[in-house]
Order: sequence, then C-alpha cells, then structure tokens
Amino acid sequence: MEAELDATERCGVPTTIEVFSDFVCPFCYLAEQPLADAVEGSDVQISWQPFELRPEPTPTLRPEGDYLQSTWQQVVYPMAERMGVPIVLPRVSPQPYSRLAFEGSRMPPSGVSDSATPSRYFARSSSSSVTSGGRRS
Repeated sequence: MEAELDATERCGVPTTIEVFSDFVCPFCYLAEQPLADAVEGSDVQISWQPFELRPEPTPTLRPEGDYLQSTWQQVVYPMAERMGVPIVLPRVSPQPYSRLAFEGSRMPPSGVSDSATPSRYFARSSSSSVTSGGRRS
C-alpha cells in the first residue's frame, strides 16, 4: 500500500489557502470553522487576508434596513442554526467600515496575523448584541 503524501510532498512546496474576508460578513464568519476543520491534521495553512466589502465612499448597510433583515432571516440564521453556531445581527448602525480594523489586525511586514479572521469581529464586536461560540462580547 502506498503511503499517503501530505500536500507539501505532493506539490513540493508548502500549501497555503488564501482566504479573503471582511469582518462584517457573517458568511465569512460561518465558513471559518469548517475551513479550519477541513485542513486540521494536514500541513495546509490558511492565510486570512483582508477584503473590505464596502470601502469608502460606498455607504455601509444598516441592520434595521430591509436588505440585512431579510438576508439574515432567510439565509444567515438558518445556515447558522444548521451549523450550530449562535450568531446575532449586530445592531451597530450603520455597519462600520472595516479598513481600520484590518490595519489593526496586521502584523509587522513579516506576515499576516491569524487575528485577521472573521471571528475577530463577531466574537469581539463593540456591539454587545453579538454572541459567538458561547462568548458574549
């Protein structure tokens, strides 16, 4: 029986998955744990990269608006429930721009910190309305 090769042995170089996400995106947050689970036990690394969904001057969304209310009711809450992830639409209105949060999450020029993951916003939001992984912000 042939031994199973890890990604580095197959490719000859370390394998890194670059994930572009925004702190304010609930789908990025919901995908974080399944992605970590998928690479667990392998030599595949995840590199979280910032991507601002609505950079200035584009207006950010309002949680009380129809778009976020319907998207969360019809898609986000059902998906989170199926995954067993408690999540609540933050009440911060309008949603913040995330550029400064991304800048703050960056390490010195040597690389990107794991702190750029979506859970940084949902788990530590300044809005006390967010629950994540049993932790209250």
